[in-house]
Amino acid sequence: LRETIKYAGIVSQSRLWNDRLNLTLGARRDKYSNYKIGIRGLSNTATSVDESGTTLQGGVIAYVTSWLGINYNYSENFAPLAGGVAPSLYGQALGASKGKGQTMGLRVSTADGKYYASANYYRDKSTGRPRGGPGFQGIWNDYLDAGGTATDIGPSGVITGSGPSANASMSFSDTTDLESHGYEFEFVGNPTPNLRLQANYSIPKSELSNSVPDSRRYYAEHLAEWQAVATTPSSDPAIQAKRDSLRTNLENVQREITSLSQPVVNSHLIKSTFSFFGTYTFPQDILKGYSVGAGVTYLGKQYGNTQDVVNGERILSPGYSVYNLMVAYNTTFRARNREVRMKIQLNVDNLLGNDTLIYRSYKAYGTGLSQGLDYDFIEPRKWTLSTSFSF
Repeated sequence: LRETIKYAGIVSQSRLWNDRLNLTLGARRDKYSNYKIGIRGLSNTATSVDESGTTLQGGVIAYVTSWLGINYNYSENFAPLAGGVAPSLYGQALGASKGKGQTMGLRVSTADGKYYASANYYRDKSTGRPRGGPGFQGIWNDYLDAGGTATDIGPSGVITGSGPSANASMSFSDTTDLESHGYEFEFVGNPTPNLRLQANYSIPKSELSNSVPDSRRYYAEHLAEWQAVATTPSSDPAIQAKRDSLRTNLENVQREITSLSQPVVNSHLIKSTFSFFGTYTFPQDILKGYSVGAGVTYLGKQYGNTQDVVNGERILSPGYSVYNLMVAYNTTFRARNREVRMKIQLNVDNLLGNDTLIYRSYKAYGTGLSQGLDYDFIEPRKWTLSTSFSF
């Protein structure tokens, strides 16, 4: 493996009219080269890529009035792939992924500075992002075990042995495009000197398109030879079991490819999130130095894998809420003729011990039924005690 990344950039920042208008402009030039050859096997073909790209960035923050501000940002990106990314199904090294994004928003605040709120909209799109492909290695192994004799696995794989001892091994990457957009809202309020309130709400959208183009082509090229074995009955129960497994594998890959053949909501996207936290600092004459805080975070329903569909609808994992608590104590004392500020803070995350399961994938059964498969646990209740000193 030999990899080289060179880049150079320039940035300009301007502040005008007593900081009521801030401008940022930038440009960057990247040059990327990668040469790689596999270390397994006696004969491996080297893959290489040599690319360059120029990206631009720009942003503006303007205060139209003392209480209204607007912002806009534009950015492009050129992201070389890490050296460990496998080549494509057809043996070519994947190039850099490219993208661009925009963010625009408003911010309003009260004259006394006690309250402000902001609303932002963003839209980003990237192309050529690396991702894994379907389980073609499993298909090839079932095919060989079921009596298949074709060996045109391509440059991304190798078949060793022959007859019943034949075995396929594959390593490849494919690509997808990703477009994300959504809204983000924030509110911060300080109704009294001792009380601070903060709330956030977001509605993200994320959609995959032009996914696994090489995998769709590869599947179409080899489907006939795979099906010829999968659909031929065998009097040998062991071979018939392998042919049944091959047929099931083909159906699963077909379903996955079909789900990605058109724009589809990204896996594990959370439909919306909301959080609120309030902090109260006790007055100096009552519980001097103490403050308490409490809040809640709600995560909405979450999409499963792109192929997890029942009755034409994507399956969603349930939403859930987590409550948090904070207690802190601040004090000042002198040590070695220096003023020392000490803070002791206790945080309790997931205060009520919510144990909702977050399903990552589903299996469809019968008509209109599904069963959760892989899942994650919410972080359990956690107590954290910390102490900090500043001089």
